[in-house]
Amino acid sequence: DISLTLRGLDFDHHWVANFLFVEVWKSTRPNRIIITVPHDVKPNYTWPDKPRSKGVLGGDPSVWLIAKDLIFEHEGEERVLVQDHISIVRGLAPRGVVDLNRCWPEEKSYYKNELPEPALENLRYAPIYRHFHSTVSRLIELAIEVYGREKCLLVDLHGFSKQPDYAPEGGYDLIFGTGNRQTILYKDVDRRMGEFLKECGYNVFVPEEMPERGRQEDLYAAEFITRGYSERFGVNAIQIETAHKFRDKVEGKEIGPKLSRDLVNFLDSYIRSY
Repeated sequence: DISLTLRGLDFDHHWVANFLFVEVWKSTRPNRIIITVPHDVKPNYTWPDKPRSKGVLGGDPSVWLIAKDLIFEHEGEERVLVQDHISIVRGLAPRGVVDLNRCWPEEKSYYKNELPEPALENLRYAPIYRHFHSTVSRLIELAIEVYGREKCLLVDLHGFSKQPDYAPEGGYDLIFGTGNRQTILYKDVDRRMGEFLKECGYNVFVPEEMPERGRQEDLYAAEFITRGYSERFGVNAIQIETAHKFRDKVEGKEIGPKLSRDLVNFLDSYIRSY
């Protein structure tokens, strides 16, 4: 079992600790929103072990910067209520050796036309996998204990570079993955978030219950973290894929922090609506 009153650094509103390649930023107030960052980029070629023989190996560069800005305000900005109620779990091991967004030890594919990918092949990395997911589970349990299932939200944060074939001209800024709304159980949080962000000027793909005619499934329809935890705990869960430009070292300097702030503003209005 893990201790979530962790020995680590105290940032007043968050405790942070790093153990077994899992970094936990736990809000000192009871969290209502849990953010997961399973594919924080670490180049696989620096790693001493061989990568998995099958499955996606690359990470999501700079997604962590978007996540971090959800709990830390920038200079000149006021701190808002929701920032003290967000906890983040960040995986630091290369995706090439352990994919924390895949089901293990059972292999499971959530896509009808794709074979399952192994989360890991070398049992050396099983403790990392278990620690990451036991941490996420405990944070969700704490949220449910305090607020109830319907008032909790899990956001699995990712980055994408390939636009889906159904993208409009100019592409999407954000793509939501909900298994075509299988992971949305209360209050249409996906549609509300999508409308809010569209009003902020973002091009957002919000899937409906069924894929559009002529398509088999959405390209980023969500994986194990989003679907598995929603099913297991009965909470709302959304996978958010962010376009590369928000994470680019040059272009993302301005628009990356703005995206985080706009997400914070939505999340703040969302928790106040209950």
